[in-house]
Amino acid sequence: MKTYAIILGLLAMADAASAATGTLVISGRVTSPTGTPLSGVKLTLSGSAAKSYTTGTNGAYGFTGLAAGAYTITPSKTGLLFCAPSADLPKLRVNAVEDFSGSAGGCQAPTYSPKATVVIYDPWITKTDGSKVALSAYMNWEDPAQLVNRYRRAIKSITNGRVQYGLVKTDIVRDFHKKADGFKYTQASYLACMADPNACHFPDAADILGTLSSHNVCSDANGGLTDELWMFGGPYFGYYESQLTGPNAFEYNSPPLSGSACNKLLPIMGFNYERSLAEMIHDNMHRTEATMSRVYGSWAENRTANNFDRFALVAYQSPAFNYSGCGSAHFTPTSTSDYDYSNPNPVMSNCDDFFNYPNLKAPATVLKTTSCQAWGCNEVAYYRYFFQHLPKVPGTGPDGKFNDWWRYLIKPNDIFLTEWNATCSSELEAGWCRKVLDNAHGSCNENEWSTASLPTGWAKVTFPANKSVTSVTIFDRACGEQVLAGHLEFSDGSAHIAFGALEDSGTTGTKLAFTAKTLKWVKVVIDQSTGANPGLSEIVVK
Repeated sequence: MKTYAIILGLLAMADAASAATGTLVISGRVTSPTGTPLSGVKLTLSGSAAKSYTTGTNGAYGFTGLAAGAYTITPSKTGLLFCAPSADLPKLRVNAVEDFSGSAGGCQAPTYSPKATVVIYDPWITKTDGSKVALSAYMNWEDPAQLVNRYRRAIKSITNGRVQYGLVKTDIVRDFHKKADGFKYTQASYLACMADPNACHFPDAADILGTLSSHNVCSDANGGLTDELWMFGGPYFGYYESQLTGPNAFEYNSPPLSGSACNKLLPIMGFNYERSLAEMIHDNMHRTEATMSRVYGSWAENRTANNFDRFALVAYQSPAFNYSGCGSAHFTPTSTSDYDYSNPNPVMSNCDDFFNYPNLKAPATVLKTTSCQAWGCNEVAYYRYFFQHLPKVPGTGPDGKFNDWWRYLIKPNDIFLTEWNATCSSELEAGWCRKVLDNAHGSCNENEWSTASLPTGWAKVTFPANKSVTSVTIFDRACGEQVLAGHLEFSDGSAHIAFGALEDSGTTGTKLAFTAKTLKWVKVVIDQSTGANPGLSEIVVK
């Protein structure tokens, strides 16, 4: 209890000092919808202080020396409308970044209007005088309700209105989030954890299934009332940045959450109110990487096998190339290390060519010298730059994918719920099983599934509804291992069909044709093989 009392005293002193010194900063940048900085924009600050600032050629502004309080920032310039028209910060406790998008037309009508359910775990903390205050305020962290609106406003501004989130409900839980193993922090044990990480409980994972159940999230999702769950908690509350549950759920910068009652795909975002808006958008960056990896079967640096490879290319991570695309969550086009958002060293980049997607030109013809000034040399501004370049036009491209990548991010049930699903007996690396359905084969270790160093195994393809099937074509791996014998199994219980050695390079498939069967699934079983990691590169069912 002595340690606990010391923590209380230190926090009280820190809160008093912050309020008295007035050291807080509100800053940001004003750009066009395509990221061009806008000069001559007047930013007016009102509320607990009144100030104004006019942007220069870099579009940046800043209000310094602010005390904790309530503020509103409003941009204005003759001939421009802004998306959003103002930013409210009713409980400013830490520095804040608020960017604006300005154009003659302002916000466009929303293309996507997803609905989010918000569950905030912000337990009461009893102070030494006996009064109670929410953990977020007690620790002088971000106000979670304010973060909800800041995040919605940021996505609206970044997309110039194309994506506008609505809220289904906001539930505030004045208790700590129970862990998956049943443990739950008390005030004393949590503050001890914050003072010494060795005192924290492990395993850390929260009971997300319990949250889905107690807040009726899956029933709301199944009924079309909500599309996403946003959870807020403090450090060591046990959340993934992003996770997916429901049928056909896939890696979402975390393992899929199984065992839920959701019969639709439900993105679950885990937000930390010790952090700020930057980390929330960072979570969405990882969600984007996971989604587009799923769309294209894989994603990697130092290659341009698909259009997301090209988009997310980083020169430093790709020695086979002398240029960058638009970067990734951890690496900007100019980065030479993780989280290096302000590296001033210029590189050649074709990122701006993605405004022309899908009509991309040969990189050598459109490369331009790019430094961090292209996004303002800070974290939030870089995320804005990334998402502003994300393809968003109608139609389907030559690669067979939608030209509007936001559709994959915001409407996963329109895309992935009805797709075929692949499960495997084992996999050498996480996510490899799905590659038997990525329409690619003959490339070692890039578009293939292999067992976890086992001589036998199976890959099962499941259809969302019964399907009439007349043939299965199987492609071997291209890495030297060879399937020598195997068989097909069918959901209708009909006789197995055996096959012999598959063509070893993975370029030519073995087609097994049969009288039409109505099937829910088909399984390819490897009975005999050579090599350390046998597997398959593709299964084609017709």
